Amino acid sequence: MKIAILPLGYRNLPTGGLNISAPGVLATQTADKLVELGHQVDVYAPKNSNVSAQIISDNLESVEEELNDKEIDIGAYLSLLTQYDLYNLRMLLENSDKYDIVHAHDYRKLMYFADFLKCPVVYSYHGVPTDDIKFEIEKKRSKKFFKNNYFIAASNYQVYSGTDYYNFIGVVNHGVPVEQISYNSKGGEELLFVGRLMRRKRPDVAIDVAQALNTPIDIIGKKYITEEDVQYFNEILQPKLTSPGVNYLGTVQSPDIYSYYGNYKALLFPIEMDEAFGMVLIESLAAGTPVVAFNRGPVSEIIKHGQTGYLVEPDNLEDFKFYTNKIINLPSHEYAQMRKNCRDDAAQRFSISKMVNGYLDLYQKIINTSADNNLA
Repeated sequence: MKIAILPLGYRNLPTGGLNISAPGVLATQTADKLVELGHQVDVYAPKNSNVSAQIISDNLESVEEELNDKEIDIGAYLSLLTQYDLYNLRMLLENSDKYDIVHAHDYRKLMYFADFLKCPVVYSYHGVPTDDIKFEIEKKRSKKFFKNNYFIAASNYQVYSGTDYYNFIGVVNHGVPVEQISYNSKGGEELLFVGRLMRRKRPDVAIDVAQALNTPIDIIGKKYITEEDVQYFNEILQPKLTSPGVNYLGTVQSPDIYSYYGNYKALLFPIEMDEAFGMVLIESLAAGTPVVAFNRGPVSEIIKHGQTGYLVEPDNLEDFKFYTNKIINLPSHEYAQMRKNCRDDAAQRFSISKMVNGYLDLYQKIINTSADNNLA
């Protein structure tokens, strides 16, 4: 099969330098696996990207490399990024007769031009409709160009909440390279939080839980850039990061982060937002580390209550403490079994191979549907 992959944003793959980018990592892992399986893959990305597929760049570097620390305001940066994206889309349109299908990771611009592609297109949907369909133009775009723009959801939650605006063709859970993530059958004594240091992720709650249980916690994540979240970091989170028993490790990129998860008793996920999926959850499971999480969005599709961690009703802090304490005090044989459950479940449900094979099935379904429509 001849496949074009269009990542999210014109940044070097997989992570765009200092940026943390789950879509970039997933696009890279997908391309690498497709090449391994014998498919012909072109990736439309900056020339210095690290991916085994052929890179289509027209010799352009990434936006960050172009700027090279030049002083520029956010408006100018976004304008420049848009120009890179549009140039990339133009190249894709010109080459689209070469492909059986295009797999894109950003629909916001391509949807307007998809009818001009000479092959079908499908998008990995990385968002949630409550965040992505707010303005009238977003509603009109999704309705007007609904038919020939197919979407792959990462969770059933996305389908449930977005079926009116997104033409979902199927659900394929995200995957992680399980074989690259060291399995630790014993774990450690400390707790862990991994995620953006923003209000809706609530790392402060993770710290409060750990301190209430007199258990050390490591915090891994990057300060977020919105005005609200900068204020949250400065006024609420930062004082807690320097309190006793808390170790802030800063930002750790993929794949370096994989070596951390297995060294902890549990991952805490006290989120107060509905996410599209939850990559840190499956990364933790792959290392054998169970998760305590507020049951929001797709979390119950990932964590099996009592087997690979515990699900807590949203905002019930006392139950969150209870289940975290339960993991801390599990008898050694029960805890060892829970860690094994985590690894086994990740290998069975969240591997890169399973993800990519799911994509291939949907590619073929879309190609067949498009051919039938052309004959009609």
